[in-house]
Amino acid sequence: MIQSVPLTGSEIVLAGVIMAFAASVQATIGFGAGLIAAPLLLLIHPAFAPTPLLAASLVLTVLVAWRERASVDLDGLKFMVTGRAVGTVPAAWLFATISGAAFDALFGILVLLAVGLSLARGGFERSGRNLTLAGIASGMMGTLSSIGGPPVALMYQRAPPNVFRATLGVHLIVGTTMSLLSIWFVGRLGAVELALAGVLVPPVLLGYGMSRFGMHFVDAALLRRAVLVLSSGAALAVVVRAITR
Repeated sequence: MIQSVPLTGSEIVLAGVIMAFAASVQATIGFGAGLIAAPLLLLIHPAFAPTPLLAASLVLTVLVAWRERASVDLDGLKFMVTGRAVGTVPAAWLFATISGAAFDALFGILVLLAVGLSLARGGFERSGRNLTLAGIASGMMGTLSSIGGPPVALMYQRAPPNVFRATLGVHLIVGTTMSLLSIWFVGRLGAVELALAGVLVPPVLLGYGMSRFGMHFVDAALLRRAVLVLSSGAALAVVVRAITR
């Protein structure tokens, strides 16, 4: 038990396994930690998402971005960060005011939206307007569901893998920090959330370490499809649970 959150030992272990796998996937292919972990952790216990997951994911994004730091697209980043700031504020307000069941339903829908964006194909011009809009969407989705990567990933899906991982990583560092500060401001980031984040950080480090051995051998396309299928199923389970409460 972590203060007022009645977690069992098996729930903590299961959350750790999920987080380690999710972190290894993101460190390997550039995205996926939130898509995998967010709906599954919410099914284990609602307290895990989005705040503790956001805080733990910040550690992962720092590690990935540092590893790929020479490849960041700074020109695009400034537009996305501006948009992220715009989208974060109303999302934090909604998070503070929405009911538990309504939040679960919205959370599941946002995960499914993230899956849909991840499946999108076609070219999106990385113009200032498009990058800013992607940042706004990332701010809203990231604050409410801890999954802010897909709108930005859509802009960089044709970029080289190192540019994709680096730019997405730096954007998520800045954006996640904004989201956490906004959530703290509305009173939804305290000792309990930080303690739960502390439970998730060691598995994040383990998953990142695992990725260093597997990133050159894993079939990224196959892993990507598996991530989207798993995320969709978990998100549907979250929505069904919210509806049947």
